[in-house]
Amino acid sequence: MGGSDAIVVLGHAIDSYYGPSDWLLARLEEAIYLYDNSYANKIIVSGGVGPTDTIAVAEGMKWWLVDRGIPYQSILMESSANNTYENLKYSRYLVYELGIESIIVVTNDFHMYRSIYIANMFFDYVSGRPAFAEFNFDKIVAYIREPLSIMKYTIVHWFNI
Repeated sequence: MGGSDAIVVLGHAIDSYYGPSDWLLARLEEAIYLYDNSYANKIIVSGGVGPTDTIAVAEGMKWWLVDRGIPYQSILMESSANNTYENLKYSRYLVYELGIESIIVVTNDFHMYRSIYIANMFFDYVSGRPAFAEFNFDKIVAYIREPLSIMKYTIVHWFNI
């Protein structure tokens, strides 16, 4: 993985009072590492308002990153997406005029394959950087869900649903 135009951090649950969930926290910390080590000079945070969110996930992610020293102007927000497909599709619309074509997708390890699969639908040059999540029951469930989600997005893409 070399330099890219942008780092795309996929959203997960956030609460304006308590901050990012453990899975999102791992993603954000990985994005800071990549940014600080010059893998890209832009970070795209993506996520809308989910059923348990008090603010748009992207907004919470942006302010969390700014509080940790990432320059405000280096962060682009996509705050409409409600799933992985929309995260990447809407991020592509957001950056089209900026000429961003190569991205590093940051998500949790169990979610990486599907995210890269979908990102390749919208971007010419894609790489990924997994943020490792603690092994627990929720992670086991996530691994079980992934093949089903991949099948769903394949059908959506094939039939343009």
